[in-house]
Amino acid sequence: MTERLDQKKLLAFIKSYEDAEMQKMFTEFGKKKVESPIYNPNWEKEGDLLNTLKSLSNWIKNQVRIFNDGFINNKNQTPLYYGNIETTDQELTYSILFYCHIDKVPFGSDWKIADPNNPKLIDSRFYGRGIANGFSTIFAFITAIKGILDQNFKIPNINILIETGYESGSVDLPNHIKQIFQGYNFDMIISLDSESPVNNNFHFINTMKGSLIIDTKVQTVQRSVHSGTFGGFIPDPFLIFQTIFNNIEKINNNEIDIPCLHIDITEEQKKEAKKVIDKIGNFYNKFDKIKNLILIGGDDSVNNYLYGTLLPCVNVIGCDNVPNVGQGGGVINPYFTFRLDFGVPHILNINDAYDKVNDTIIKNPPFNASIENKLVDCVQGCDLNISNKIWDEINFHNKEIFNDESFKFGLSKPIRGLQVLKSLHNDTPIICTGFSEIFNSNNRKGDENIDINYFNLVICEIAHIIAGYPRYISN
Repeated sequence: MTERLDQKKLLAFIKSYEDAEMQKMFTEFGKKKVESPIYNPNWEKEGDLLNTLKSLSNWIKNQVRIFNDGFINNKNQTPLYYGNIETTDQELTYSILFYCHIDKVPFGSDWKIADPNNPKLIDSRFYGRGIANGFSTIFAFITAIKGILDQNFKIPNINILIETGYESGSVDLPNHIKQIFQGYNFDMIISLDSESPVNNNFHFINTMKGSLIIDTKVQTVQRSVHSGTFGGFIPDPFLIFQTIFNNIEKINNNEIDIPCLHIDITEEQKKEAKKVIDKIGNFYNKFDKIKNLILIGGDDSVNNYLYGTLLPCVNVIGCDNVPNVGQGGGVINPYFTFRLDFGVPHILNINDAYDKVNDTIIKNPPFNASIENKLVDCVQGCDLNISNKIWDEINFHNKEIFNDESFKFGLSKPIRGLQVLKSLHNDTPIICTGFSEIFNSNNRKGDENIDINYFNLVICEIAHIIAGYPRYISN
């Protein structure tokens, strides 16, 4: 049987390596602007994304042996870096892909403990915008590789893929991957971009919902008209949209009212949901919500988990041609456009789902108004193929570190880059976990940070998974 890494030695190495490198790396790269293109129209002219990738590639090459690396920098496309960490044994024929991103969403204003542009370690937590799911994931993965090598374990062929358009939908990633890895098969894909609901256990994503983003335009007249003359008999496009939306979602409980989007929840899925809630506690009452707000699943955390991860949902995430309250006047607007974001159960075909949603929206519009739908984005949901052998390995180390079993966690939204990789490598298991706690990451509020102690333990788990991979493919 393949030997396992010594956990105590591994953790000691990680702490020692962090003392030498982490502050310097986090500070250097955490200060980079690297705003995702959707938030910065001048990203290509400024060159910040590409320049940061180049600096980061130099840092990586100073830590591990890299060969056959390079950049994709096509005009009007987000740049990407790829590199290969050389295997220490040519007889190891399996290969691993590590996927991550460095682009950021701009930070908000609610920062009290730290400066978002000046990463800083305070009381075992590292603060800074982008620290929770950007540069820290690269540092974590490289640290895991170095920890394996420190114990003279062999590593397989490992590819690194760093994109810069993740927060903008990873629209260029499919072409980039085909350009680099056309016909290439991976035995495992690893991502550390998931948020963690706890910091006292390991979680791994096992399913991701599909996503439909649709722009619905509701129009009644050709141009704006004065309400003093035309008010009262020209139907309001906003109220027409409200009627259409009521055909999509039940008013009393916010459930999607399109039967074909629903799936039957099995008793086994309910049991798995109960296991998750037993691990994470009353998670759904921890976030900042208004007093006495009733969640869609009520007070039952298991129901809320099922609604969030397995059942369909819809949100209005944007609206055009609606004046703000300070500019509203006596005018009837000819049209409104609403952006709808549908979460679709992962087992349903996303194209079939769009056809049904589209039919529901445009069918029999009130007052014979003009209804137009434009499909903005369409992402197939998926299962991440964590095999029983991989799960046994994960739990072996979870019990060693936390004296408990790990748990699988469903995502209510897709990680677009992983969905792209999944579509191109359908049977490849994807290990998706992370160390950024949900309420301390991704700019949901200020003071984005990571718990360094938990960060170190996640690095340990990733190192164990990589070093133990021969056990997964052995007979």
